[in-house]
Amino acid sequence: TWIIDTGASDHMIHDASTLKHCFPCSKSTITTANGGSASITGQGTITLSKTLTLHSVLVVPSLDFNLLSVSQLTSQLNCSVIFWPTFCVFQDVQTKVILGYGVRRGNLYFLDVSEGGNDLHCRASATKTPDSFHSVAWLWHKRLGHLSFGYLQKLFPHLFSNCHPSKFQCSTCEMAKSHRIPFYPNLNKSCIPFQVIHSDIWGPAKVPSFSHSYYYVSFIDECT
Repeated sequence: TWIIDTGASDHMIHDASTLKHCFPCSKSTITTANGGSASITGQGTITLSKTLTLHSVLVVPSLDFNLLSVSQLTSQLNCSVIFWPTFCVFQDVQTKVILGYGVRRGNLYFLDVSEGGNDLHCRASATKTPDSFHSVAWLWHKRLGHLSFGYLQKLFPHLFSNCHPSKFQCSTCEMAKSHRIPFYPNLNKSCIPFQVIHSDIWGPAKVPSFSHSYYYVSFIDECT
């Protein structure tokens, strides 16, 4: 079990048998959160999933849980860690590929390496039908505060394998983002100069012009 820890300076594990390439560490102890110290017996590398390999993992036998250091994770894998109320994701900074994710239990975030750890399966999507992916995409859209489906695709690419984000239309998002009634197209356009003039006025400006004006008026000839 791995706890995702923003306060840990290094990755730490209590069982050295799960490491590969284990070797002695230059440090002999670590300082714990309560101010005490714990012995380090070595360090090594561990592969948790296809996309998640941790290096320089310290072996601290006295720990009850393994600790995943956020600072080491972001620097080693060049990724960002994004936290939400119920889960978090590790996302490659350049490719935007999801490298792994964690789930919240109580007040802690635990690394979830099920299903290979790199597909970011929303455990609700146990079935693999297009309809189930469609419903799960809607579920996460609402859970994340009506996040855009384009960005949702970056987080959960497998949910959009059979459906493009543009196919999703949320009436709530449309209502919230509509500031005014749309203008309907006018097919009758003037073909004579100065027959139809469009005018608009803007102002008052916070800063006056050189001639001390606070408003301006525009005139646009429809024909020309």
